[in-house]
Amino acid sequence: MAPQQRLKKFVLKKERALITEVIEGLDRNLCIQNEDGTYLLGQAQNDTAHSKETAEHKAAITLEGDVIGWVSGSKKASTAAKLLSRLASRELEKRTLTKELLGKYKELTLLFRLSEQIVETLDIDQIASLVLDEARQVLPSSGGMLMLLNETTKVLEKVAAFQTEASNSAPSSPIKLGQGLLGKIIETTRGEIVDNVLNDERHVAAEAAEQGYACHTLICVPLKLKDRLIGAIALYRTQLDPYRSEDFKLLATLGAYTASVISVLMNEKQLKESRQNELLFQLAGQIRHSLNLSDTLHTAVQKIQSAFRSDRCFFLWHRSAVETSLPGVLNQQQSTDAHIAIVSESKNPSLPTITGSYDIDEIGEDILNQIYQQQVIQIDDASQLPDSPIKLFLQGSQCKALLAFPMMTRTGQVGLLCCASSQPRHWEPDKVKLLQTVTNQLIIAIDQAELYEKSQSAARLAQDKAHELQAAIGDLQAMQLKLVHTEKMSSLGQMVAGI
Repeated sequence: MAPQQRLKKFVLKKERALITEVIEGLDRNLCIQNEDGTYLLGQAQNDTAHSKETAEHKAAITLEGDVIGWVSGSKKASTAAKLLSRLASRELEKRTLTKELLGKYKELTLLFRLSEQIVETLDIDQIASLVLDEARQVLPSSGGMLMLLNETTKVLEKVAAFQTEASNSAPSSPIKLGQGLLGKIIETTRGEIVDNVLNDERHVAAEAAEQGYACHTLICVPLKLKDRLIGAIALYRTQLDPYRSEDFKLLATLGAYTASVISVLMNEKQLKESRQNELLFQLAGQIRHSLNLSDTLHTAVQKIQSAFRSDRCFFLWHRSAVETSLPGVLNQQQSTDAHIAIVSESKNPSLPTITGSYDIDEIGEDILNQIYQQQVIQIDDASQLPDSPIKLFLQGSQCKALLAFPMMTRTGQVGLLCCASSQPRHWEPDKVKLLQTVTNQLIIAIDQAELYEKSQSAARLAQDKAHELQAAIGDLQAMQLKLVHTEKMSSLGQMVAGI
């Protein structure tokens, strides 16, 4: 706001009564004028003497070094000007402080409202949409987008966007860092307000047509973590309604908060991927260095429970009536009837153990059918299930959520790898994918263990046959010696008889 306008608002509105009282107390002949000579208080005198005195006694009213008006009419003009300058300065300070406090309150309200929504999700795409929704509420715009920088390709990839029905579509093709208007603004990492996009020398009409949007004004702020650029937020308006400096400050505050949240999520995502890779590496190592299926299953359920932060992880086999032994179970009497056997488990100490054999009726034929059809079993809230054996089983096991992957080995063994939670839980896609990968690793381990067991059995059989053959050869040799001895005795008898 120009100094004259600040003085006019100051004098004619809130403080006019006070100024009038001050002027009348000093000298009623005093007059107040704008810098251009317009009278704001008092009136010009027509007589020549007063006009001469007015010209001789004229003092400037200043505000932050700028002349915003004049006081004239008597010798007390200088005193009145000083007093009005101080009043104007105090009023400006008060209004500036009030404006800053209101801006801070607006920022805090925005960040608090956004924080409440962010704690409910850890997905970067959803957070980007939430940020844009908040931005469009405080800064009404025709459209906008949040972009993240691909550090390898240096391309700003759109994560979330919005547009009003009256606006054209937002840019659809990728934005290259350092190319085009947005690319060049973001490359500076400072952000900017562009009042007239079409007249900006960095803006190329052909490029705008290719991007598929046209706007008159835009505001863009970078998403930075210290000196590292991770993306940007851009809003635009199709009408001639430039953004203000206060808007830029507010959007920059929102951008700084968003950058910190997204950076944390990116680091957490990388940490999760590292943990998942570590889990898979350990399982692969277990497969390479051990052909003991029981040890492999025990390691798998322990690592999965830790990686998933679940309350319980276990592995079960389905055994048909014709089978008399169960892979993965040591020193356990096996039933010859069809049953379910939970052979390995890792759990929180407060939960009861569920290892052992169960009748098919205790689990339910429906679950058994899903296992044989190789269907993934995903239960987010067991309390929402209709009454069934599996619901009763989960309640008895203090499980309210279950994620399970079936497996079938080369020899036809059917098992189920299960991850359970004692509270309702939505299983994230990355968790589902990880458990699927672990299941594939276990199938390899089981197949290797079965092949090893078959080779051991074949070796034992061959060894037994060798022992039998060796014994038979020994018997033949003994019989041959006996026959030779008998023949010799017979010949000796005949010789004696002849003599």
